[in-house]
Amino acid sequence: MLRHSGQKDLEDAASQLMQDHEQIRLEWRSLEPLLREVARGETPDPHRLAGTVRRFARMNESHLVFEGDVVFPQARKLKEIEGPQALAAMGQEMAQRRQGGAGHR
Repeated sequence: MLRHSGQKDLEDAASQLMQDHEQIRLEWRSLEPLLREVARGETPDPHRLAGTVRRFARMNESHLVFEGDVVFPQARKLKEIEGPQALAAMGQEMAQRRQGGAGHR
């Protein structure tokens, strides 16, 4: 929805979100097997585990800050312009992404 708003700031924010989501997804692919080892009672390399956890947490933290500081305020503005159906469409897009996103199978 933001990607097709016709407003450069919204389209740029959407592009950044998509890039963030892809980077988070890629980092999850590194983290998930390590967490599965831990869940099985195994001990993965502690340095690798710690570094991967830190990178994943940092990516998520910066992504959440970007959403809170930039995306959500812009979405509220868009809602004021286009009405509540605009947010409903955004929610549907997010739900579709999550079906194949980090941590979901």
